[in-house]
Amino acid sequence: MRRMVLAGLVLAGVGLGLASPASAKDCDRSCVAATTDAVLAAFQSGAPTKVLKGVRITENGRDIRLADSQLHAIRKVTYTHAFFEPAAGAVGVHGAAEAAGGPEIFALRLRLKGDRVIEAESIVTRRGEASLFSPQTMTGQAAWDQVLPPERRTPREAMIAAATAYFDGVEAETGSNVPAAPGCDRCENGVKTTNLPGEAQEGCTAFSQLAYIERVRDRRMPLVDEERGLIWALAVLDIPGGTYPAPVGSRSATVKREPRSILIAELFKVEAGQIHAIETVMRDLPLGAGAGWALPKPPKTKKK
Repeated sequence: MRRMVLAGLVLAGVGLGLASPASAKDCDRSCVAATTDAVLAAFQSGAPTKVLKGVRITENGRDIRLADSQLHAIRKVTYTHAFFEPAAGAVGVHGAAEAAGGPEIFALRLRLKGDRVIEAESIVTRRGEASLFSPQTMTGQAAWDQVLPPERRTPREAMIAAATAYFDGVEAETGSNVPAAPGCDRCENGVKTTNLPGEAQEGCTAFSQLAYIERVRDRRMPLVDEERGLIWALAVLDIPGGTYPAPVGSRSATVKREPRSILIAELFKVEAGQIHAIETVMRDLPLGAGAGWALPKPPKTKKK
């Protein structure tokens, strides 16, 4: 669900105490959306402690005090793309904002218990903190929010498998096993990075240009919405640094890559088993940096 959080939003209307139309034991989609709006509005008003007091919050992989968050500096939200899995209490937001110190792009993960926030995790990037940065071009697309007809939906396990295959393909530098639809587009920090003029139209399987990424680790997939075909993944990309081949139009060139890790939030649109679009928020970190949250425990195997 995409909504612009305006400076004049009446916080009492959505409830700074996170009151909702549903009970704490049963927070449906509208309840989750209202809670998310309240959090974004609280950041924008400069009063996030009213909705996140006592909640563990990380920013760019590190625990922080709420007062030190770059989201606390937001003055006006210019773009939001919010998505939910109410049954899991899972919320994801990709956004852009004008803030004290300059524009920023952010991803925000919330975990809810009923209508109460119990975890908050953010990725925040400003100009110069990622290789791509274009908050002014981040705009809403209705397709992300549309409920898919039953015949176009993909089972949860297959959606997870599709996102996993994508990350495996990045590591292996091949998209041969990635279930991506022809014409699939990827947008990173507001910049379209696929199907560009003068380049091979490989869509979301063009991994040869990503040879500098050695590993995709600390993968988590905290939110799956089968009805809308959305799966959201958080991960860390490791780039050891060095000189790598890179296409420049129809020519081949070499580009020097600095060693670093990239913390990413990557949203996939999956229809009929294929990836149709990807929206990414990312931020550079020192090589080897962690995401700040424990990986989910593997499922227990039954003893034979």
